Amino acid sequence: LGQSRKEGNNNNNNIVNQRDDTYGTTSLMLACAGGHHEVVEVLLAQPCINMQAADREGRTALLYAARKGHLHCCQALLLRHSHSTTESSSSFVNQGDETGLSPLQAASLNNHVEVVELLLDQGGACVDQVDV
Repeated sequence: LGQSRKEGNNNNNNIVNQRDDTYGTTSLMLACAGGHHEVVEVLLAQPCINMQAADREGRTALLYAARKGHLHCCQALLLRHSHSTTESSSSFVNQGDETGLSPLQAASLNNHVEVVELLLDQGGACVDQVDV
């Protein structure tokens, strides 16, 4: 019984963090891009979820959510990150894509004021980060 549970967890890890072949996106990235915060919360409840995974262009779930202005998705990601690691939130929040675009910059560029405020107030976003 213990062995089958362990195998089930490994299979669940593979499914939850599986990437598509074209863009390298995960289910969490797609849910964040679509603003499906209830799906995001279900995925974040999985202990094996990789919140820092990046697609082929370096975009993370937080970057997808921030770019589209999905406040509830951003909140869920920040909350889960704060409860799941001792790592500082600034490295999670400031992780940019391959061009250097950060979640804060993406939210700012698209006039998502509430997301900008959240990233600054609760996420520790760096206002001095420069994209390349």
